Amino acid sequence: MRLALFASFILALPLGAQVKITRAAPDRIVVEIDGKPYTTFYLAPGGNKPYLWPLSTASGAVVTRHFPMEEFAGETKDHPHHRGLFFAHGDINGVNFWDTEPRKGPPPAVPEKNPGTGLWQGSMKLKQVVEAQGGEKSGTGVIRAVFEGLDATGKPIMTDTRTVTFYSDPLLRTIDYEVVIQPLEKLTFRDTKEGTFGIRLATSMTEEKGGGGRMVNAEGKETEKNVWGKRSAWVDYCGPVDGQTVGVAIFDNPANPRYPTYWHSRAYGLDAANIFGVHDFTGDKSQDGSMTIEPGNELHFRYRVVIHGGDTASAKIAELYKEYAGRPPAPPHALTLPLKCASGDCSLLHGAPQTAGMRSGFVRLKPGDSVGWHTTEQNEESLVILHGQGDALIEGEPGRSFTAPGFVYIPPATRHNVKNTGGEVLEYVYVVAPAKAP
Repeated sequence: MRLALFASFILALPLGAQVKITRAAPDRIVVEIDGKPYTTFYLAPGGNKPYLWPLSTASGAVVTRHFPMEEFAGETKDHPHHRGLFFAHGDINGVNFWDTEPRKGPPPAVPEKNPGTGLWQGSMKLKQVVEAQGGEKSGTGVIRAVFEGLDATGKPIMTDTRTVTFYSDPLLRTIDYEVVIQPLEKLTFRDTKEGTFGIRLATSMTEEKGGGGRMVNAEGKETEKNVWGKRSAWVDYCGPVDGQTVGVAIFDNPANPRYPTYWHSRAYGLDAANIFGVHDFTGDKSQDGSMTIEPGNELHFRYRVVIHGGDTASAKIAELYKEYAGRPPAPPHALTLPLKCASGDCSLLHGAPQTAGMRSGFVRLKPGDSVGWHTTEQNEESLVILHGQGDALIEGEPGRSFTAPGFVYIPPATRHNVKNTGGEVLEYVYVVAPAKAP
């Protein structure tokens, strides 16, 4: 069975199966699979959102639209912000991170709202590439990069860590895509259909514009009329490319918030998982799919993308999803990471599945700066002071001064802040782990 083959391919890879990952330029990472160019991860170039492009089947049929990255005969040219495969949301605190296309002409002296949407223009900025590791023998490759989400004034309001894993396989191209969002201030992901994890497909694959495509969800419902705005564990969008039938399936992980997700799947070729756009999808304006997260908490999403030949049935998408949903998370593995950070918080460890729950990061504060008030929730936190001096501020208690080399412990459910009170840069490593009852 095809399922058995896929389930065992990591354990029994063919000779030569490999994923090579190369930092080709400051704003991009190139991925090769089995000795052939596969895709490029664009690291928020020009403030745009990060995206993967192009994507293709194992046989080389390109399933993503070329526009606006390049001209391609016969393609549609609507929605230029639909670039390849991406994660973004259209309204976070009134800031649009879905459409981050650079505006034409000189920027206004004072930020202005988009008159059509009433939203501020957001942008993304690369902070650090934490990992870009291929596997010549394992048949897997991993990219982990940390970004900042900036509001219209350029102020960071969130840290966004992407972990993208690629697999070599003779018949499939499989990508695991993980996003961890850590707010730097109170964030509200507002109810809008414009989001969130999506792909813009080749025009020939679509249900309209002359395409011969068809979308189907986990319940067997077909076409935009029956898939758009409905909840489902997966959607597979199939259609012709270069005379052959191919498809792209997006799997919603059962551990994701509000599983199963709603779908913003369009006949013109957009296919996106979106848990937030409830009143848009249901048509019931009394419902609100907004979600608010406070600093110290995080929002965690995991998806799988399966790019296949054939239609949904012949590719056994339902069986592949069952195997994916039932698979236990991979155990943590040992790793080494450099301590590099220009300023602020540079995440090192992001919790499960990278660890058993521990999170860690390197912080570099200029004189007078602080990290901001936040809470440990149900976690314990330790600070290892490497350089400089400062105060550990605990709400309702006197501040505690420290000097390098030093150590600070913060118990669970404690609202706190860290401030640089010296004349030099303050550097420390924080370690946050779930607290267990004695």
